[in-house]
Amino acid sequence: MVTFKLKKHESESKYWKLSLPAPYEGRTDDVLQKLKLDPNSKEKNCFVAGVESDLPLQYLTGQKINLHEAETLFQQLEKLSEAELSKFSAITSKHKPDIKNMIKISVNMHCFEVYRILDEPIKENQSFPLSFRTNADMILNKNAENNIRSFAVTQLSRVIWDIQNAFIPGLPEDKTEQVNSMKQALINEVEELRQNISSDGFGQEMMPKDNIVIDSELIIEDDHISAYLPVWFDVDERLDLNTKDTDEYINLYADYYTEDGRLDVYYIHRGSDGEQIDVKSLDMTAAEQELILKSMENAGLCKCIAEMSEEQESGMNMQ
Repeated sequence: MVTFKLKKHESESKYWKLSLPAPYEGRTDDVLQKLKLDPNSKEKNCFVAGVESDLPLQYLTGQKINLHEAETLFQQLEKLSEAELSKFSAITSKHKPDIKNMIKISVNMHCFEVYRILDEPIKENQSFPLSFRTNADMILNKNAENNIRSFAVTQLSRVIWDIQNAFIPGLPEDKTEQVNSMKQALINEVEELRQNISSDGFGQEMMPKDNIVIDSELIIEDDHISAYLPVWFDVDERLDLNTKDTDEYINLYADYYTEDGRLDVYYIHRGSDGEQIDVKSLDMTAAEQELILKSMENAGLCKCIAEMSEEQESGMNMQ
């Protein structure tokens, strides 16, 4: 993957070659011994006289590196897919990081996205790789790989990586502990947001507070309390249906189970003739569940629960 021409000092005429990943264990230490360098040193003590690689690493020529760090890097690069290697090449070509930072990049490839920037206007019928986002439908499509939600997740992953690797030199130990504590708190908050955005429900049209209304009285069933919810949101967007410009419609219901506090929300998809087409459960966000429960409480949920308890007790006494 790479061959380094290495010297102990720039002024030396003789150099040793080292290919990485190394062909056998101990090869790196052999080269260090030939260079009369300490194999256990963590310093950048090897002068790079030249680089032969398909990766854009020629900028390392004339710099000093730590060979064991370089060995670790190329062991990690072996694990990357061809697409990840292409991404890694683009990042290193643009930013020219040192080897220690290349290692961090290689183990956090999910935190990076590569974009192609054009100097010329887009031509009609011009095609681009998937990484170049020109298609608005693709960006907004919740099922597309490159939609706007995945973009947000990628950006937040970068933020987490930046916070983790932020370093302020010269801080006393007590201040370092405070900074690390603050960094961890920030990481936890950003990670929670990243997880929320990456969840399946995020990015779909939610049922706003003003649009969740219990249309009629709650109905007490054998083991649950049922509510009918009028539909005031875009069902095609929220439920992935295609009812626009048709006479099809849905009935939305919420069932609250008193035994375990479970809330099940489902809809019945009906055709223009009123016949049932499908029945499906609706995956709810935590915010939506909370709003529906609040609306059911306002419609008398607690009173219905008390009535159910009285009926159950009455039935037990009769037995």
